Amino acid sequence: MAVAAGAASHPHSTVEGAVWLEILPFFLEAGGIRTLRATGGRSWRVPHGGDDVRQTVAQRLAAAGLDPVAVHSTSWRQERGAVLLTHLAVLRRPAADAEGLESWPVRDGELAYGSALLPPARIEVDHVVAHALRHLAWLALQDEAVRGSLSDGWREALRRFQAEPFRRFEGGRATA
Repeated sequence: MAVAAGAASHPHSTVEGAVWLEILPFFLEAGGIRTLRATGGRSWRVPHGGDDVRQTVAQRLAAAGLDPVAVHSTSWRQERGAVLLTHLAVLRRPAADAEGLESWPVRDGELAYGSALLPPARIEVDHVVAHALRHLAWLALQDEAVRGSLSDGWREALRRFQAEPFRRFEGGRATA
C-alpha cells in the first residue's frame, strides 16, 4: 500500500513518547537549493515503527518517487514529548511533483541556539534546514563518500552554509 509522502506529517500528530523520522529532501535548481516540505510548510515527518531507520527513510523517498544520491542523519530533537530523528536527502535531480510535498526555496537561515545544557526554547523548520545544510557542507569537506556523491554545482551551492571556522580558514589561510 502506497502512502502519500506528506501523510502523517502534521506537527501536532507527534505522539508523546513516539519516535518520528523527519526527512528533508534537497535538490538543486538554477536558482539555488530547494527543499521539499509537507503541504503547508511543515517538515515531512513519518512515524518510526521500530524498523531499520535507514531502510524506512529510503522506502519513503522511493515511494514518493524521489531519487537520492546521499542520505544522512543530521540531528535529533524532542518536540511535544516525541523524538524527531532528522535526515537530509540530496536528490539526484529536481523533484517532480510528489504527493503531499511542495517545493520551497532555501533561505539563508540562522541556527537556533540554546545553552550548553539546554536546547533552544523554539526550533523552526528553517533552523533545522540551516543546520542540515551546514552539516552537509561539513561532510562535503570531510567525508569522501558524500563528497564523491555531490556534483560541482552542489559543492559550490553549499559554500554559503559552511560553519564559521571553515569560512574563516579555508585551505589553511584566513578568508574574508
